[in-house]
Amino acid sequence: MKNFSIINVETEDELKKCWEVVKILRPNFNKEKYLRYINEMRREGYQIIAALINNEIAGYAGFRSMTTLHSGRILYLDDLVTSPKYRKMGIGTKLLQQINALAKEKNKEAITLDSSIDLTSAHRLYLNNHYAIVALHFKTAIKA
Repeated sequence: MKNFSIINVETEDELKKCWEVVKILRPNFNKEKYLRYINEMRREGYQIIAALINNEIAGYAGFRSMTTLHSGRILYLDDLVTSPKYRKMGIGTKLLQQINALAKEKNKEAITLDSSIDLTSAHRLYLNNHYAIVALHFKTAIKA
């Protein structure tokens, strides 16, 4: 198993390096749209951590602090993805553990996330890390 470190992603260069991994999870984005959205999200409190191996982004997690009536004070995990090149190395679990530590530091009551119904390997990761399936997520598009 390769050694990896977890970093806080803060600079524009680091954001650009993350794109190669993020596009696996968000193929509907191009790099410019990703940077535009991610910078807007960061202004709204979105934070990013990443797993780094030999100066290459191997995994990415993006999250934000929220308070909701249904879940209380939470960290909401928007994005979690590991490069296929580095899967089965414990990177996803390590990123989830870091998110958990941050949630404890921030006195959060829970960590929540949504996951596409077809991502069964992601579901297995979450279930193996003590997450439970507790809701369905519904969405409607706003037509211009």
